[in-house]
Amino acid sequence: MGEETALPELPKGWAWSTFKDVSNRVTVGHVGSMKNEYVEHGIPFLRSQNVRENRFDPSGLKYVSSEFHKRLKKSSLEPGDLVVVRSGSVGVACVIPDNLQDANCSDLVIVKQPQGIDPHYGAFYMNSVARARVNSQQVGVALIHFNTKSMAAMPIPVPPLAEQRRIVNKIEELFTQLDAGIDLLKKLKVKLKRYRQAVLKAAVEGKLTQDWREKQQQRGRLKSGDTLLAHIKTEREQCYQKLLDVWQTEVEFWEAHGKVGKRPSKPKKLKDLSALNQDDLSGLRILPDAWFWAKLGNVSIKIQIGPFGSLLHKADYIKEGIPAINPTHINDLKINVDTNFTVTQKKFDELKKYSLEEGDIIMGRRGEMGRCALVTENEDGFLCGTGSLYIRPAKSLNSLYYSYFLSSRDTKTYLERHSIGTTMRNLNENILNEIPVPVCSYLEQEKIVEEIEACFSICDRIETDITSDLKKSEKLRQSILQKAFEGKLVPQDPNDEPASLLLERIQAEKVQQEAKSKKRKATTKKKKSRKTTKTKQLEITDGSNEGQAS
Repeated sequence: MGEETALPELPKGWAWSTFKDVSNRVTVGHVGSMKNEYVEHGIPFLRSQNVRENRFDPSGLKYVSSEFHKRLKKSSLEPGDLVVVRSGSVGVACVIPDNLQDANCSDLVIVKQPQGIDPHYGAFYMNSVARARVNSQQVGVALIHFNTKSMAAMPIPVPPLAEQRRIVNKIEELFTQLDAGIDLLKKLKVKLKRYRQAVLKAAVEGKLTQDWREKQQQRGRLKSGDTLLAHIKTEREQCYQKLLDVWQTEVEFWEAHGKVGKRPSKPKKLKDLSALNQDDLSGLRILPDAWFWAKLGNVSIKIQIGPFGSLLHKADYIKEGIPAINPTHINDLKINVDTNFTVTQKKFDELKKYSLEEGDIIMGRRGEMGRCALVTENEDGFLCGTGSLYIRPAKSLNSLYYSYFLSSRDTKTYLERHSIGTTMRNLNENILNEIPVPVCSYLEQEKIVEEIEACFSICDRIETDITSDLKKSEKLRQSILQKAFEGKLVPQDPNDEPASLLLERIQAEKVQQEAKSKKRKATTKKKKSRKTTKTKQLEITDGSNEGQAS
């Protein structure tokens, strides 16, 4: 074997071989168009997506007719065959299970009827140690492939057959235990997510701060709802007046400089939306005393949809400029900046109205509803992306409290129900204006945020531990496989037949089979030759008889 000198030393009784030498043959699945070949019922037809690490996945399994299957003898499959993905997730392998008595495939490398290895041992080896070698032997440019030649020459450490089966059994035993632990960790992550939503639900219902609120009310420290709403209204009016003053200054400057360019646009007056009526309130949760429901538009200074595609094109994005924040950059109530998704200062100045300020709440306006985050001082001056919108709450409101509320299950359900569009659901300014939000005193908003963050910090620590344990589990899986193929996972049995004898016997059987095959072909060829000679003789005789008759 060409690469044998570069291969590590193996335990006593083991031997290096190749997949070609330990199998009937190495071939490839059907290569070519499958257009119009699939049928509703028939022979199972595997593709790369049906092959997962060490298991067959029936999801999306296709079928072909018996006639088509018979024409593809080369790519036919039977239980015990080892199949390897040759493009996409290259090198992923599994064994054809017993319930697939008759099947066919495309885009897979097939190791037919392994003789010197347990096929499951071969699959475990392919999905671990061999993957790095597979990735170094891919061919192709537009679409990367792993070919049969590379697979046939792939080195594999061969233990005695009995030891292979012990190794497979031990791996499966340990992996079953490991998978059970991983499954438990994943379930804990789901429970933590539900717990976070339960905390948010309790927060917006006033249950997190119930005792605190009662004490504050007794001391007369909480403002009434009417007082708070009047304060927000005054703040909105003052904000609009500031916008008018800035506009007036811009107009005077424009007039003093010859009225060059377009006249500055007068800011739109902030709308006073109608209050929620009894029908609206009947579908909402009952709030504590001193709380009230209000429309988001009535307690916000600004709600702005991000720039449409006509204002911000793909060609406008550069690296290391001013970040634009789209829904993909908003995860777990935080903004994750992508330095490849930025704009120039000039483009930013053209889109000044979409500039984010500290205290804003940015939200995805399409796709997943309720995906939002607070704009902190780190993101102050960033650009609201085309797929996002932002809300600028009144200063009398705690923006972090409302970012929590807008990411709650109640808000997500509301947005899903009121979003528009068929292919992809979208939000607009009118929908955002009408969102009912619970309003309480600023002091209580701060207290709610404090309670939420205390609960979430515990969740964060647990999630960090879970993530760490999941990474350790994957390392443990690789460690198990490494030990398996170094001969350190199960004890050796001196009574096992050495792999060298097994390989010699396989090679001897192959030589015999090849000799029989050659003899059979020679016999067939001889019979055809005799038949041809006899036919020619008959033709000559017939021709001679015809001559005599004439």
